[in-house]
Amino acid sequence: MQAVQTLIVAVIVVAALISATWRLSPAKLRMRVLDLFKTLEHRPGYVGSKLRDLRQATLAQLTFGCHACSANRKPAAPRR
Repeated sequence: MQAVQTLIVAVIVVAALISATWRLSPAKLRMRVLDLFKTLEHRPGYVGSKLRDLRQATLAQLTFGCHACSANRKPAAPRR
């Protein structure tokens, strides 16, 4: 029973590590990682659709940025 608990905790920790690394990595690095899995994008099903969604979201970030800098901000509403 202890081994099963250890395995479950290890899987959760690894999943959290991968998720945090993905979210905090630059968009160019994410595109390189997605390029490694490019052959899987053309497969039907859940994995292919998720990879396509990730690629589309990453390309949008590379194209338009994260909207944090002043060049990407929308103009403020006019004051009355």
